[in-house]
Amino acid sequence: MPLYETKGTLTGTIEPENILKAQAYLTDDDMTRYLTSDSDTPWAKGVVELIRWNLSANGHDYTVTVFALRELTEDELKQLSSWVSGQNSDGLGEGFEQQEFAENHDGECGECWACEAGDACENDYAGMISFDWEKNKLPFAQVVTA
Repeated sequence: MPLYETKGTLTGTIEPENILKAQAYLTDDDMTRYLTSDSDTPWAKGVVELIRWNLSANGHDYTVTVFALRELTEDELKQLSSWVSGQNSDGLGEGFEQQEFAENHDGECGECWACEAGDACENDYAGMISFDWEKNKLPFAQVVTA
């Protein structure tokens, strides 16, 4: 079974005590059904067995792993990268950043919706941590297993 991966980063770092909660959220929200039913990726139905987001132990990096039933073409890999980027910015990413574990309490405003950039946020709240979909290109590569 061919295995593909891409790696990316979050806009902040999930606190150590919240990493398991964040991973549970990513695991519970099985995106496979969305990928295989999306009109932008019609080839995925019957080809992709599972797609999974995995948060690293450092709470900042993540990997997206795809288990496929056959090797994917370069065009399919590009479509897959585009689809994952879209999920990171909207679908899965929007839900992720609204969870309590994704609150950013670093005391400085970044892209804080609660106050103007550069001002201290009320209660040291500095926005939310999300997938850094603007910086991450997310190219998939096949993982060679022994």
